[in-house]
Amino acid sequence: MAEVYDDWHESVLDSDAAAQFLAARAGDGRILELGVGTGRVALRLAKLGHDVVGLDISQPMLTKLREKDPSQDVTTVLGDMVDIGHLGSFSLIYVVFNGLFGLQTAAEQNRVFAEAHRALEPGGLFVVEAHVPSAKGLSLGGQVHVAKMSEVSVLLEATQVRESSQTYEIQLIEISNGGVKLYPTSLRYAYQSEMELMASQAGFRVSERFANWSAAQVVALGDQSAITTYQKVS
Repeated sequence: MAEVYDDWHESVLDSDAAAQFLAARAGDGRILELGVGTGRVALRLAKLGHDVVGLDISQPMLTKLREKDPSQDVTTVLGDMVDIGHLGSFSLIYVVFNGLFGLQTAAEQNRVFAEAHRALEPGGLFVVEAHVPSAKGLSLGGQVHVAKMSEVSVLLEATQVRESSQTYEIQLIEISNGGVKLYPTSLRYAYQSEMELMASQAGFRVSERFANWSAAQVVALGDQSAITTYQKVS
């Protein structure tokens, strides 16, 4: 998805607000983004003067980031977010746009909290942007909607919820004059209570939770995203 990621997402995600939110909480220490992708947030943080490391398991994503960052303002690392101990210490670690849910098991997600805790300086922050599943959303089962449309193409998003495994099976379908292309992905969602338990067991406490990067409202249960800041306390 590296070749189309920015075209599909840059205009609909508030990357500037995300960077400002994170910069206000980072202090003077190093910052680590887990699942940095093409660097839409990390590059903005680096331009604000922060020392940013971007980790991703996809080489094509990192290649695209490097094309956008010829001065190498962001240090890129090819690797898995369940193993970050070799990267040193940070004042802030973050993962955006359901990146945590890309891990397919609760055990892997738990490990990310533990790894983030070990890599953070005392009092450091772990910020997670993730979808908040609701009973209404899960009851809808399979659904299809138009994600993007132009005069020459249409992008459909088909989603199937599997409650038994807590997964969203997602198929992005691009239809154009060039034919049909499929971009499948699977997300293992976690409830807020489950994530709070993961955080607590790792040694974090919840310090903030908002429904958007503008920090304009406290998140309530429902089909939306939550930006949660976990602070290292032990």
